[in-house]
Amino acid sequence: MAKVKSSEFALAYNKRGDNCRKLGNYAQAIVNYLRAIEFDPEYVEAFINLGDTFRKNGHYEEAVAYYSRAIELKPECADFYAYRASAYGSLQDYEKEIADYTAIIRLKPGDAAAYGKRGMVSMKKGEYLQAIHDYTRLMNLKPDFDWAYVIRGDAREALGAHDDAIADYTKFIGMRPDQAQPYVNRGKAYCSRGDEEEGIKDFTLAIALSPDLAEAYFCRGRILKKKGDHLAAVKDLRKAVKLGSNEARDLLGSLT
Repeated sequence: MAKVKSSEFALAYNKRGDNCRKLGNYAQAIVNYLRAIEFDPEYVEAFINLGDTFRKNGHYEEAVAYYSRAIELKPECADFYAYRASAYGSLQDYEKEIADYTAIIRLKPGDAAAYGKRGMVSMKKGEYLQAIHDYTRLMNLKPDFDWAYVIRGDAREALGAHDDAIADYTKFIGMRPDQAQPYVNRGKAYCSRGDEEEGIKDFTLAIALSPDLAEAYFCRGRILKKKGDHLAAVKDLRKAVKLGSNEARDLLGSLT
């Protein structure tokens, strides 16, 4: 016999599910959320709670299914797309993850986080022009998010736009000169452009800021090898290997 729809019973079971989840009893939480849906098949919060519970426990396909049902019931809620996008990301289904961030942007054109997240997924997919567009939009919406310059610089560098990449890294370094990684990124861009001395300067600055940054030693060692400074190259590459760089280990093998 089918249960009679009852919002009160649905609310009660949903609250019981919340309590179970707070105690870490996820299996019982799921049972209660499902009971809530039995009493009210359009109870959106229960679908979201099911999605959250499955996602927290690594069951991403189930999470997607429940988030999708919530979106069917309330398609105007941007947050629901964000939850599902996170699950798609865990499944490495980047096309659908991007589609959900695009849906958020359609609903909330001023959502800076959605542009940033879509840009990051575009970076993973190698869609650098889209990433550049999204991080440019992010910077317009949220000028204080300075790391956007570094990520946009990475996208520009991936496209071979070395001058534009260097400009972005330099902009960030002017605001945050205490961060080592952007010096490495700019140094690599300088080297790609043919300015190896400028590259070495940046790798050296990165090492001064972060003496355990293996990538900086590897990059400087690689350029020193190219320039014929064998002893200095070996010293840098050995340090990079000590810090865990497999790339440095392979290159060092060709020198020793």
